[in-house]
Amino acid sequence: MATPAGHGQKVTTDPRSKQVIHESTGLVTSDSLAAESLKGEDGFASDNPHAAASGVPSKATTSNTTDTSNATRLAPAVDAEAREAQEGWSETSQLNASRNINSGGETGFTTGEEVKGGYAGASDGARTPGDLKPKGKNITEGGFDSDGPNASFNNAEIGSKKDPGRVAEAKFGLENARSGADAGRAKDTGLTGDSQFDALERSEEA
Repeated sequence: MATPAGHGQKVTTDPRSKQVIHESTGLVTSDSLAAESLKGEDGFASDNPHAAASGVPSKATTSNTTDTSNATRLAPAVDAEAREAQEGWSETSQLNASRNINSGGETGFTTGEEVKGGYAGASDGARTPGDLKPKGKNITEGGFDSDGPNASFNNAEIGSKKDPGRVAEAKFGLENARSGADAGRAKDTGLTGDSQFDALERSEEA
């Protein structure tokens, strides 16, 4: 739909914005009104080089068939995620069925580990914490002493004067706030850093 010049038009200097994009008209059967309009000038999609009527009449096209012999019926589902979960369960049951059939001998499809997840392809969906630990000798966990000097959870209450995170946040705040002529000079040298709403020391002037 054409709009008056200047109304609702995007302002751009890109020369490609002036190029018309011709979209497909979709299926146009040979005996339809759209096909008749294509034959005349100034008709349906007359300026579209991709517009053309097919050679098939409406009664012979497969676009309006009622034959559903090859259609697959989908059972009702709340949403796509629920449908995928149902499909995953059916795949899991098929795998388990083949496992039960082949339990007498080792001929057929078997997997190295049992499927534990609740959806398709989720062999790690329900692992126990022991399964996630590294395998090997002399492997220890952690490496941090709880009484180390950098452990802020032992040295200070969060947000207190001794909290190292608070000092870092204050530094970032000061660096981000500096601009223009202030950028090169030290700022707030008279503050003690006791609290967020700190007062100047007695030797400092406001």
